Amino acid sequence: MSTHDEGGRVPPAEPEAGEGPGATTGPARDAMDEQHPRERPIEPEDPMQLTAEPVNGDPRAMLDGIIEEYVGLGWDADHIEKIFATPFFLATWGLSELFGRKQVRERIDAVLRRRGVMRFTTTIDPVADPDAASIPEHLNCAPPDAADEGDHHA
Repeated sequence: MSTHDEGGRVPPAEPEAGEGPGATTGPARDAMDEQHPRERPIEPEDPMQLTAEPVNGDPRAMLDGIIEEYVGLGWDADHIEKIFATPFFLATWGLSELFGRKQVRERIDAVLRRRGVMRFTTTIDPVADPDAASIPEHLNCAPPDAADEGDHHA
């Protein structure tokens, strides 16, 4: 009996325990049985595993820097504040715990007053560009429920 299927291709081999490409280190683990990443120690054997680690530095600069990033994407104050209110974002959650929600909101408002939010509108002239119907929608970096254009966000 042939190991080839009807198309003449060799079916993929099952991963083998041991070393080398495609090797497994043991039986598959059930993801539900594992600890949350923040509760377990860093595993040097898995350098691609994302881990959250505290860093030295000025937390006020970190707070303003994160806020600046989202302001630059066109987010309004309410949407920026939401990422500081969820423990799933460890950096923003930690800053919110350190400074308090009121002070975080004050910093968001101050950055928005200082910098503002640039918004652009693109208009395509179908007479000048007959292929305008085939042009895809523009990239929108704002959250899906962002305020309409012209709304006050500070």
